[in-house]
Order: sequence, then structure tokens, then C-alpha cells
Amino acid sequence: MQEEKKNANEQKAVRGTMKVAILEGDPDCPSLVAFSVYDTKPVHFLSTACTGLNWIEKKKKAFDKEVSANVMMSFLHANINDDYNNSMNGVDVGDQLWGTYRIDKWMRKRKWWWAIWMWGVQVLLVNAYLLYKTSHLITWKTNKIMSHYDFRKQIVLAWLGDKEDDNAELDPEEPLNRKRR
Repeated sequence: MQEEKKNANEQKAVRGTMKVAILEGDPDCPSLVAFSVYDTKPVHFLSTACTGLNWIEKKKKAFDKEVSANVMMSFLHANINDDYNNSMNGVDVGDQLWGTYRIDKWMRKRKWWWAIWMWGVQVLLVNAYLLYKTSHLITWKTNKIMSHYDFRKQIVLAWLGDKEDDNAELDPEEPLNRKRR
């Protein structure tokens, strides 16, 4: 039992080690940072946008077998992970938004140009949403921002038009299954 605790403590110590190398003075690649950390497996980063490396203490809920309940657990996290996930100039964020509500997920593309068309529409929608969020945060300084789903829903409703107005123009005596002209 004592040996198992000792091995567990050694694993925790190994997880906390960070190896860093900084390349300075190269005009082609200024301030290149190579970063490696061992979590459950090795994690490697290579960045030119890194401003500093340090450990951040974070907390999350985890299931504890001894207590048989979820408890708050503290762990160390490198700040470069958050920098990568949150401020990668929007590239990864755009890809995530594009993949969340894909239009062409269920469609078969019979024509070669159809894939290009659908990709363009999806990129247009993602860029419009990112512009909407940025304009609300920076220009109008408001925090009332629609979710990505609600934004897309509003666009679809605008493209389809207001159904209530269309139904008001129909004659109630006329059948709805008439031929189109």
C-alpha cells in the first residue's frame, strides 16, 4: 500500500515537469518557443506568439471513489494551453464554429461545384457571426450576444421570410395544394 502511494506521488511529480527552449536572435523566426509537458502523455507546443510560461492552478469537478461523489479537484495547467485555445487569431475558433452546424453534413454532392458553394456559404455564416460578436463587444460595448445557434436560426428565418405575413395573403377558400405558375 505504501509503495502504491509512493508511485502515485512520483507520477504527480512527473506530471508537473515542464521543459522549455527559446530560440532568440534568428531574424527568420523571432522568439520561437518549444514547450513540452507530460500530462497523461507528452504534450508538445511550438509557438512564436508565447509571451511567458508559468503554471496556473485550476479547479474542476471530478469523481472521487473514496467519497463516492463529485469533489472539486485542483490541478496545475500551463498558461500556453489557454493562450492557444483562446487567442489563436480566430483560426481554430472559426473551424470549431464551422463544424458545429454544418449544412452539408447530410448532403451528397453530385456536382463538383456544389461542395465549393456549400463551403462558401458556411464560411460566410461563420464570418458573419464572428463579425456580429466583435461588433457587439467592441463597437456597441454590450454583452447581450446571441448564441451561434440563435444567430443561424435568425438568418434562416430572415431568408425564408415572415410566414405569418405570407399566410395572411392567402384566400381561405382557395386550396393550399395549387400548382405553381
